[in-house]
Amino acid sequence: LPYRILDVYNGPNFAARIEERAGHFLARNTTGPFTQRGAFQLPCEGYPSSYSSGYLSDPFSSEEVLMAVQRATSFATLLATLLDAGFDLSAPAEKDGANAGRCWRIKQGKFVAGALWDCPGQLSCLRFQTRKGFFAQEWGMLCVYRDPDSDVYSQAWTLFQSCATSDEMRRGLVHL
Repeated sequence: LPYRILDVYNGPNFAARIEERAGHFLARNTTGPFTQRGAFQLPCEGYPSSYSSGYLSDPFSSEEVLMAVQRATSFATLLATLLDAGFDLSAPAEKDGANAGRCWRIKQGKFVAGALWDCPGQLSCLRFQTRKGFFAQEWGMLCVYRDPDSDVYSQAWTLFQSCATSDEMRRGLVHL
């Protein structure tokens, strides 16, 4: 891809899709008004950003995602801000804009190293993305937040390719 596209999850709930290109953030596929919580209201034309674009999907997470967009100064700082706020990131899921299955945050000591969902998807990382469908599994979707040249990424990649179920993957991740 010429730019990165990542889905933002609040646990298993699809919260937003973000793209690494200038544009606007728009509200989409909401089940309730975006003004339910606090004073948050997204203008009809969306919120402009010089380094990213996307859409907000979950009315319960949208305010916090948009605040991260407003605070960040680059796509890299947006990703870090979202992770610090407790969101998880992945390459776009097989079903665009759908809630994922169960979600497990992968921690290495006090650091968040990635996330695993038990829905069809692919192995991804934050630095680059492969084409949709590459490194894919029917049993799970995994995003590793460490650099692709790290031991954690290579071990996670090996596990993702060799495991037959998300339960087997979760057991293997304990040893990273």
